[in-house]
Amino acid sequence: MRAVLTDALATRWLRLAVFLAAASAGTSVCAGPHVEFDFARTVACRNVTPPERAVLFPNERIVKVTLNVSVRFHGVPPQDVEELDIEISGATAGWQVFRFSPTTHLASDIAKAIETTTTTKDAKSLDATLGGALPVPYAELVAHVAPSINAGTSRSTTATETVSRLPPRRAVIVSGTSSEGRGVFFKIKPSTQTSLEGVHALTVSFIVPADWDGGTVRVACTAHGQRRILWFKDPATLGRAGGEVTLRLVGDGPVDVAKPQADDAKTQAVGPGESQMTNDK
Repeated sequence: MRAVLTDALATRWLRLAVFLAAASAGTSVCAGPHVEFDFARTVACRNVTPPERAVLFPNERIVKVTLNVSVRFHGVPPQDVEELDIEISGATAGWQVFRFSPTTHLASDIAKAIETTTTTKDAKSLDATLGGALPVPYAELVAHVAPSINAGTSRSTTATETVSRLPPRRAVIVSGTSSEGRGVFFKIKPSTQTSLEGVHALTVSFIVPADWDGGTVRVACTAHGQRRILWFKDPATLGRAGGEVTLRLVGDGPVDVAKPQADDAKTQAVGPGESQMTNDK
């Protein structure tokens, strides 16, 4: 036990020594391998209040904003980035979340259902043969008795069972509300079908006062993963960015936000789903 504790302490001291050496050389986290976030500080939004809701809640309106968050890896191997955590919050202004997208999405690398076939065979058989030589007393004769007794039974039963089951899926996008329903978080995880690096389009609709014409939301981005120190890998924060984003009301109808477009739609990292939260007062 003492040897194990000694080895653990030695490992910790070695890691600390490496960190202090990097710090003394003037090396910062951003100077080494890291993940960079970028997003606009002013974003246009539109009034998307349904007519029936405007009648029921004349003192409220719903505004929709799409924030494009660009992610770039600087010297970080893609397999070392485990999660992107992005939060858009209107808690300071007291706005309630109405809808957001993308919603939680599960995916699998297997496209079809998995079929398992089991075949069971039950067989029984019995064969017997009797033969030999019988000497005759007081004589030089030997009676060769070679009767054959064969008894056999056989039975064969075959059963085949096929089971079809859904392939296992795992979460590639996890999203939900925060700050008592006044913010939204998006956790984007690696997948063989998508890329963490690139542009992620995040949409949130807020319930605001009827005379609202602009305001600010708070955006926080964090990249979690593992950082390599010599031959070690430790959990670490690989990148962080945050700040206020000003929302500017530009009119009614859907928002048309310009953003970089990929040649193949399948390379986009987000899905089309939306989640709705109502605030019936």
